[in-house]
Amino acid sequence: MNKKVYFIDIVYYTGYKFYSRYEKDLNEFSAQVLTSVCLSSNIIVILISIQEIYKIPFFESKWNALLVLIPILLITIIRYNKFINVIQIGDVFTS
Repeated sequence: MNKKVYFIDIVYYTGYKFYSRYEKDLNEFSAQVLTSVCLSSNIIVILISIQEIYKIPFFESKWNALLVLIPILLITIIRYNKFINVIQIGDVFTS
């Protein structure tokens, strides 16, 4: 079976492997948070660039960044808890 692995899955798997060395039971959640922070950072940089170029106020307050982070965190948690497993990523990534 030829399964696709996306770059974000590799980030998640690498984070999972890193946290599994230092944590006992929250390593999957920590990897999900790390993955969502990486995704959110990219989106926030793009939005800030658009804000500076076109003078569109996305971030009037620093708390508006949570409006980007929280939905991405929820989507990431749902993706890696329901649809794809770290074992599946590991099988494709290591083969």
